[in-house]
This record gives sequence, C-alpha cells and structure tokens, in this order.
Amino acid sequence: IMDASLKLAGLSPLVQMTNEDCYDLELMDDSDVPYMVVTNPPWGIRLTEDIEESWEGLRHYLRDVCPSGTEAWILSGDKSTTKLLKLRRDRMIPIQTGDQTLRWIQYSIRGAKPPKDSGVKDNQKQVAREDSW
Repeated sequence: IMDASLKLAGLSPLVQMTNEDCYDLELMDDSDVPYMVVTNPPWGIRLTEDIEESWEGLRHYLRDVCPSGTEAWILSGDKSTTKLLKLRRDRMIPIQTGDQTLRWIQYSIRGAKPPKDSGVKDNQKQVAREDSW
C-alpha cells in the first residue's frame, strides 16, 4: 500500500523504505543534506525480540550515519525503549490506537561528536556533554 501511495504521489524517488538492521543502513547519497527518518521500531507489543539491540542500532544510525540537521520521528509505546536512544526529544505527540497509548517523538540530529583528539578542551567537552542530554 505504501509503495503504491508513494508512486501515485510522485514521491518514490525521495523515499527509501527498508526493513533491515540499522547497522547495515546507508544514506541514499553522499551529500550532507539533512534527512527525515520515520520509523516504528519494536517496543514490546507486536515484536518482542531483540528490542534493545534494535534501539541501539537506531541510535547508531541517527548519531553516527545521518548528517547534522536530520529530523527523526519515532513511534513508540514504551518510555524505557526510547531512553536507549540517549537523545533529547524536541517534541512528543500522544496518539491512541486501539488500546495502545503511543507517542510520535521528534528528535533533531545534531551530528557526530567531535573525536577525542579534536583539540577541544576537557571543560568544553563536559559542557557539550551536559547540553546534549
């Protein structure tokens, strides 16, 4: 249904749909143009296996692969799983579907952390670390 809807709307060239491990995901091109990531990772109702590993993989993809400025929208029904991302949310929209109370959570990806030998002083690293949570 989604493929047909994207084709009908003329959006197929702009959207990449996948169902694979986040550690295997690559960007559609090499540009630094921000992306929008929309995902519904497992959080314990329909899919109950490898939940922690799935969220850690998503964290890796968002923080280490996506360019700065990427916007992520993640559907979750479990607060403890979203904590595994270790990201500060920008916005949260509660929704009800059937008997499940879910949240669409928006995150703005600010880019990878500077390498340890980047010349940034230790006290600047501490301030940056405190600001990112």
